Formats: sequence, structure tokens, C-alpha cells
Amino acid sequence: ATSLAAAFILLMLFERATRKTGWRQAWSNRTRSKNEFVVKFKHMFYMLKHPVDGFTALRYEYKGGYLSAVILLTAAYAALVIMKMFTGFSFQAADADRVNLLSLLLQYGAVWVGWVVSNYLVSSIYRGEGRFKDVFVGHAYALIPFILIGIPLAAVSNVMTMSEQAIYDFMEKVLFIWTGLMVFWKIQSLQNYTVGETIINMVLSLLTFMALAVLVLIMTGLSSDLKDFLFEVYQEVRLR
Repeated sequence: ATSLAAAFILLMLFERATRKTGWRQAWSNRTRSKNEFVVKFKHMFYMLKHPVDGFTALRYEYKGGYLSAVILLTAAYAALVIMKMFTGFSFQAADADRVNLLSLLLQYGAVWVGWVVSNYLVSSIYRGEGRFKDVFVGHAYALIPFILIGIPLAAVSNVMTMSEQAIYDFMEKVLFIWTGLMVFWKIQSLQNYTVGETIINMVLSLLTFMALAVLVLIMTGLSSDLKDFLFEVYQEVRLR
């Protein structure tokens, strides 16, 4: 952890010392790629510095797309797998060695789709201005902190000791708080809400998500019962 802090300080000093050098100026004035995918994918780095303006650009400047969103979703799932399976032994959950990748993917996908659908439905009713594409792409870009912090944190945890538990816990909290703030700024910017309206939207979206989850569980249970009933009828008819 000390070496990481030292490396961060050295990086900041290097950035400040070379800010006005010729090669830095040349790099700043380099020819930018005009490729649409490259422009959309690079937009995520701008969003880290200016999240509100960055999310607004997704809506009004078409800086985001489905392809870049799917790539970010895949990267977020990879970060989740790495954190579950390759975090240092001292910081792992008790059941880390029994991670089922398919089950984890289904849970990840269900939570993601459920939240996106819930937020879109609530936003459509509650004076929101964003389209479904904006909601989908925006939530994918909101996962950038999870990717940028989650993977390095899992790697660094393998060289950390229990005495550095507080540092690990702090970084983990930063990961979730930053991601949560990105979701907040995404909803506020894309739906053109005030802070209060954004909070209400998130609460209603959470309640809608829970209602959808209960509905899916009920439908799953009824489908299972219907399947068993039809199978019993088939067995009865076949035996007679």
C-alpha cells in the first residue's frame, strides 16, 4: 500500500513537472481519431473528470453507443469475476472457491436488466426525458469506476496483509460509492432532474425493481407448478 501511495505521488509530480514540455504539448495537439467507435469509447475517460457533462453528451451529442456499452458491461462482469475469484485470501469471502460463473452471469444479467427496465419505466412516468437507449448506455458507462478500481484492487489484495485491512475496506467503499454517484449523475443528467427528483426517481426505481423481482419469482413458481401438473396429466393419460 505504501508503494502504491508513493507511485501515485511520483505520477502526480511527473505530470506537474512535464505539463509545459514540448512533447506534452505535441501529445495534447495530436490528431484525434475520427472513428465513431473510438470517439464513443474514449468518451468514458472524459466522463471520469466531468460526469455530469459527460452523461449529458451521451444524450445530446450521441457520444455513446450500444457496442461500447456492451463492451463496458462485459468488462464489468470480468471485474466482478476477478474480484470474486482472485482477491487475496485474507480478503476473500468464505465461499469464494465455489463461484459458479454461469450462476454469477445470470445474477449479474438479471440485476442489470431489471434495474435498467425499472429505471426506464419510472423515468418515463416521472417526467424523464431520456430514451431507453440513453438509460441502457448511461448505466453501462456508470460502471467505469467498478472496472477501473475493482480489477487493480483484486490484484493488489494478493500482496496486502491483514494489517492493511482498513486500506482495502476504504478502497472497496470508494468503488461502490463512486459507482453509485455515477448512477446518480447519470439519472440526473439524462432525465434533466433536480437533485430531489433524482433521489425520488432512484427510490421509485428500487421499489419497481423489487416488485418486478417478486413478480418474476411468482411467475417462475407458477410455471414450475404448471409443468408438474401437465406432466402428471400426461403420465395419467399414458398409463390408462
